[in-house]
Amino acid sequence: MRTAQLNSAFLLKLEAMDARFRKQEQVMERLLARIFGQKREKIDPAQLMLFLREEFPGMVDPIDCQAPDAPQKTGKARPKGHGRDSFPEHLPRRRVIVEPPADHCICKECSEPMVRFGEDITERGHYIPGVWEIIQYVRGKYSCRKGCGGVVTAELPPALVDKAKFEPSVAISAAIDKYADHMPLDRQADAHERLGVTISPSTLGDSVLDLTDVHAPTVDVMREELVEEGTIHADNTSVKTMVESSEDTPKSEKKKTLRETQIWVYLAACGKVVFDFTMDKSASGPERMLQGFHGNLVADGAPNFNLAVRALDLVRCGCWSHVRRKFFEALSSHPKAAMRILVLVDRLFRIERAIEKRRRRDRKFGDSDVTRVRRRRSSCVLKKFKKEIYRLKGQLPPKDPLEIAVSYSLSQWRTLFRFIRRPTVAIHNNAAERALRAVAVGRKNYLFFGSARGGNAARVMYSILGTCKALGINPHTYLTDTTAILLANPDTPRSTLTPWAWAKARGQKLALDLSAEVTPALNR
Repeated sequence: MRTAQLNSAFLLKLEAMDARFRKQEQVMERLLARIFGQKREKIDPAQLMLFLREEFPGMVDPIDCQAPDAPQKTGKARPKGHGRDSFPEHLPRRRVIVEPPADHCICKECSEPMVRFGEDITERGHYIPGVWEIIQYVRGKYSCRKGCGGVVTAELPPALVDKAKFEPSVAISAAIDKYADHMPLDRQADAHERLGVTISPSTLGDSVLDLTDVHAPTVDVMREELVEEGTIHADNTSVKTMVESSEDTPKSEKKKTLRETQIWVYLAACGKVVFDFTMDKSASGPERMLQGFHGNLVADGAPNFNLAVRALDLVRCGCWSHVRRKFFEALSSHPKAAMRILVLVDRLFRIERAIEKRRRRDRKFGDSDVTRVRRRRSSCVLKKFKKEIYRLKGQLPPKDPLEIAVSYSLSQWRTLFRFIRRPTVAIHNNAAERALRAVAVGRKNYLFFGSARGGNAARVMYSILGTCKALGINPHTYLTDTTAILLANPDTPRSTLTPWAWAKARGQKLALDLSAEVTPALNR
C-alpha cells in the first residue's frame, strides 16, 4: 500500500513537472520568436487554402464582392510603368553648364569649329544635410531733432519667448526630429555642433515645450471635432516618465523616480488623430477623452475602456487581429487546432480586403453593399468559427496558449460580431496600433519623458504629426505657418488651424470625402 501511494505521488509530481516544463518551453518559444522571428502574423495563403479545402470543403474561392448588376470589366490590363521617377517641380534647380573641351569641338572631317545647336539636361539630386542661417534684424532708431520725445524703433517679429536667441523654426525642427524621426535632443545637439552652432539639449527641450504650449489649444479643438465622428479606434501603450517627490516631502529627501505612464491614441477613418497622456492606466482617461462621443468604439479586450463604454453608452467593437494573434501564439503547441481557427480568421480578413478593393474601384459600392456582403460571406465564416470555439471550450488545461486564445475569444464574443451590421466599422484595430508605432519607436531612443509636462508636450506633437501623416500634409509647412499665425494673433480661432481646416483653407489637394482615401489604410 505504501509503495502504491509513493508511486501515485511520484506520478502526480512528474505530471506537474512535465506541465511546468511545457509551459516554460512555450514561453521560451514566444520570446525567441519575438526577438528573432517574423513580426507579422500572416501565414502563407497557399498553405491556408490547402487546409481550407481539406477541412472546410464548402467554402469556395475566390471571394466575389461584385454587386448583382455590376458590369464585368474586359480587356487587357495596362502594364505597370517602370524607370526612374522625376524630381518634383517645386524643388529649386541650379544650372551647371558642362561643355566639352575645345579640341573636341573641331570636326574631324573638315577641321571646322562645331556649332552648338542644343543641349542635353540630366538632373541629379543634391542634398545639404543642415544649413544654419543667422537673421540680422536691423531696426532703425528715430528721435526728434530738437531732443523732445523718446526714441522710436520697430518691433521685433514675434518669437516663442521674449528675448529669444532662436527663431521658431529651431523649435519646429527639433519637435519634428524628435517625435516624427525619433531623434533624441542630445543627438540633435550633436548634429548642430557639427555645423558650428552650440545649442544645449535643455535649450532645445525648452523650445519644444514652448512650441507645444502654443499649439495645445488646437489639439483640444481637434478632440472636440474627433468625437463628432461615428467610429473611433483607440489603443494605449506605456512610457516611463520622470516624477519628482510630492511637495510635502522635505527638500533633503526629495528625489526623482521613473513611473510607468500611458500614451493613448484615438483616431477616425477620416484621418483625425488625437493622442492623450495620463499618469496611470485607469479608465478615467478614456472617459474624459470620449466625452460627447456616441458612436462605435473599436478597441482590444483591455478593460481600460469599459468604464467609458458604460458611462457614455457606446457600442464597443472587437478586434480580430488580437484574436488572430492569440491563436498564432498557440500554433506551435497545437498546430492543427490553431490552424483550423486561423483559416477562418484569415478568411474574414480576405473578405474585408476584397470589399475595400471593390470600394476603391467602384464609388457606388456603398454601405448597404458592404452589409450585404458581410451578411452573405462573413456570417458563414463566423458560424464555423463559433462551432470550432465551442468544440475546444473546456478541453484544455489552464494557462495553455490555446486555452488563453479560446477564453479571449469567448470574453469578446459580442464585440467581435458587431461589425456585420455596421459597415463603417473595421474588423480590426490595426490603425490605432500603427499610430502608436511612432511612440514605440520613439521611446527606444529617448527612453522616458523628463516630466509630466514633457508627456503633455508629446501628446500635442504626436496628435499634430499623426494627423498630418494621415492626411498627407507636410508637418514642417503646417507648423511653420500656424505658429507664425498664432504668434502674430493668439486670438485666431483654433477651429481654422486644425490640420484638416488649414489644408482646406490653403487649397491643398485633399479628397472631398477624406474617408475614401484614409479608410483603405485602416484595413491593411
